[in-house]
Amino acid sequence: MPIGISDDHEALRATARRFLESRCPPHVPRAYLEAETEELPPFWDELAGQGW
Repeated sequence: MPIGISDDHEALRATARRFLESRCPPHVPRAYLEAETEELPPFWDELAGQGW
């Protein structure tokens, strides 16, 4: 059974994209993946506050 993309899905995608583009340049996730220790990025609390 295929699942269609709703307007809500598109709104979430657009919101997530704007948030990450403004706070998380492409080198940030790469640096966290390659780091020796696990650490949350500085924008994590704000991201969690979005309710995703």
